[in-house]
Amino acid sequence: MTFVPGTLILSAATTYVDFTALGASTVQLNITGTLQDYYGNPVNGAPIAMNAPGAANIYWPIVPIANNVGTTDENGQVTWVVEYDIGICAWIVGTDDPTQYEDFTSSLTATLLIAQSITSDPIDILLVRTPIGP
Repeated sequence: MTFVPGTLILSAATTYVDFTALGASTVQLNITGTLQDYYGNPVNGAPIAMNAPGAANIYWPIVPIANNVGTTDENGQVTWVVEYDIGICAWIVGTDDPTQYEDFTSSLTATLLIAQSITSDPIDILLVRTPIGP
């Protein structure tokens, strides 16, 4: 594949998750990577690896994923489903009535896996559990 390095950009519809407000123990977020060459043209068929610290699972909806790697389509895009578990927000020892939890920020990046490798700027996902109590 001939490629003149351009841009790899990550985007997400949601960058803030409150497990308590959602009433959920897990959440799945769609993360889209867009790869363009130096001239702004989409790059098709490029392998891109997703790095999502703290994620319970990473899926690539097109086919089963191997090593968090997806392949761009004709629009230069690849979409992953990144799943986080409520346990990522650790209990703050000694807090009760109401119990409080640490916030967790997952800084996602994607890397093009060919010789002209480029890495995206990070996109931060903030995961929180708000206290429930009197």
